[in-house]
Amino acid sequence: MASNFALPGRYLSHKLSAEQPGIGTGQYYGSARSSGSCQSVAIKGSSMKNTEKHLLMWVKLALLTLWIYAALSKLREVEVFAAQLALQPLPDWLVPYLVWALPVTELAVAGLLIFRRSAQAGLWLSLGLLLLFTGYVALAVQGVWQDLPCACGGVLSQLGWREHLVFNLLFTAVAVYGVVLCKKEKGAGGIGRAASSGAAAYQSGGNN
Repeated sequence: MASNFALPGRYLSHKLSAEQPGIGTGQYYGSARSSGSCQSVAIKGSSMKNTEKHLLMWVKLALLTLWIYAALSKLREVEVFAAQLALQPLPDWLVPYLVWALPVTELAVAGLLIFRRSAQAGLWLSLGLLLLFTGYVALAVQGVWQDLPCACGGVLSQLGWREHLVFNLLFTAVAVYGVVLCKKEKGAGGIGRAASSGAAAYQSGGNN
């Protein structure tokens, strides 16, 4: 009876060894389990990567909408925007340049966010502009300047300084999150390329 039960095990081991030279039965099943585990991790990683890609897309869309709206609002009422800028604590010679430089800069940042190659630069510039604007608004909230109109244009100019600070802080957080997601995507791309080349090298080594 013992020999009858042992025969299938020896037969299976012999067959596996014949199909996979240099690999025993235990090694074969261990490799299979390891492969299945790696596939499961890869599926989870792929799902998380897709979620982060969608989140990054929404972040870029939110910032893109913000900059396009802000720029077009200024350009549509450029005379009002110039008058509001003239009331800010800025040198008089700087105002005529800022009237055009601010909306053009906002449109340029929006343009960078559209394309994948330049999206990271667009996110960093978005964060820089938002930090600059938020700092200016925070000083206004603290009463550093009295009775200054907001020079943002459109609906945003109707907000009070405190509401504007909350609005800017929200979009600053969005920009920070976008930068983090973009850096993770870049890092994941590099790791993925390294893993692919490593897997290819392993396969070629195994075939040899």
